[in-house]
Amino acid sequence: MSQKHLSAFLIFIVATCLLSCSGRSTSTNSSDQSSSYSTADLENSKQVILYYENSISLIHSMVPEKGINAMLSYINKDKLNDENLPSLNLPNLTEDELSCLLNPGAFFQEDVRNKLKLCYAHLFETILSFHKNFDYFIANNENMSVGEKKEVAKEGYDLSVAVSQYKQDIYDALAPVVDDAFFMLLENSSARKQTMIMKQMNIDMLSILNLYARGSRADVVLIDERANKLHADLMLAKELNNDAVDESTAKLFHEYLQAVELFLNQTKAVRSTDCFSEESYDMLSNAYATSVV
Repeated sequence: MSQKHLSAFLIFIVATCLLSCSGRSTSTNSSDQSSSYSTADLENSKQVILYYENSISLIHSMVPEKGINAMLSYINKDKLNDENLPSLNLPNLTEDELSCLLNPGAFFQEDVRNKLKLCYAHLFETILSFHKNFDYFIANNENMSVGEKKEVAKEGYDLSVAVSQYKQDIYDALAPVVDDAFFMLLENSSARKQTMIMKQMNIDMLSILNLYARGSRADVVLIDERANKLHADLMLAKELNNDAVDESTAKLFHEYLQAVELFLNQTKAVRSTDCFSEESYDMLSNAYATSVV
């Protein structure tokens, strides 16, 4: 499915529950729909989810793993061809977008806020270092010894792994906070469980993609752990009773589960080959794209 199914589902559910939490529910029994949380808490939760959505979107666009891997492969080629020179544009973020990411608001606890600031600062710094390393290679490779080329290649790989790790650290820092935010906002929603587990599965898939992009056999165990967790979450999701949700919401949820199943099947297919390749990564990336709008 495309992050489409997830985003459409979440936007619909959160918007619905925000209406009920603000006392504008159409329910005949408004006391049943009133929130036990304060208006300030609900607003903070809304801001946490907006930050999460922006983070996922921006990280996905500004750190294209396929482009990074193409640059690493180019450095390791025996014969270089300028016609096949890969390029990777630096993140084209507005000042507001940068400020939002680097200065998360007080709707986060101080420890989470500080961790996000640090992770994003390191992420941007490492991406710039990766570009500088590649540019240095392009400018000087004709005069480099084999040993110097290997050193530049190793630095590029180490920087790419660091980029991947900072991304994962951001996902891990946000996950529990976003769980709490959804739990609060969806207090009166009949689709609370569906929404929560969809969010969990989305993080699982992003983590698998992120780990696979590193191309390291050292990550195989972590990939399998994430895949097992995704499978367990999918089984739980299939057991949820959708009778309480409306038809359109149930349809979106069903389509999302189909997309997750496709991603899991592709993960198994990729793992069965026991090799890391651009084609395999594309398989996983395309499968993930079917789960998001």
